[in-house]
Amino acid sequence: MPVTEIKKTHIISRNIWTREGVNAFDIDKMTKIYRITIHHTAIIEDSGNIARVKLMLKKILAIHKHKKHWADIGYHYLIDREGRIWEGRNINFQGAHARGDNNIGNIGIALLGNFDIEKPTLLQVKSLKDFTLKLQKKHGVRRSQIFGHEHFTITQCPGKFLIPIVDGLKRRYVSN
Repeated sequence: MPVTEIKKTHIISRNIWTREGVNAFDIDKMTKIYRITIHHTAIIEDSGNIARVKLMLKKILAIHKHKKHWADIGYHYLIDREGRIWEGRNINFQGAHARGDNNIGNIGIALLGNFDIEKPTLLQVKSLKDFTLKLQKKHGVRRSQIFGHEHFTITQCPGKFLIPIVDGLKRRYVSN
């Protein structure tokens, strides 16, 4: 399976789960990265089966592109129940996950699941913590610039069981 490495973090390439391209006329280049926003997909996915995860990612892509009329899937990375990290939108392009100008310089990471009614798996949490730390170091993101989606708009995202974990990322990782 082709992967990209960020300091030994394996990211499953987008072309493993879709061949669908982006609407290039409607996508902005990523500016200097200075923050990270964490989301949940709000869709229960009770299987770590790779084939089912691929279908879930395609479903999210279809919603974002064809119902919301975005250029691509809104998130840069998605983490499944087994802790695998999947490439979403190319990091060279601004995401569509935190509403308007809040997307500028902002990496979007979504965990598959609905964390208002279920807890993220230990593997998801470990991957989120490790990967967020690596992204912080790579891009110089201060820990005060890690947010849950609820910081930017009125939403339940990333869910009541994930919000405390996101808050912990601000306190525990990368001292600035």
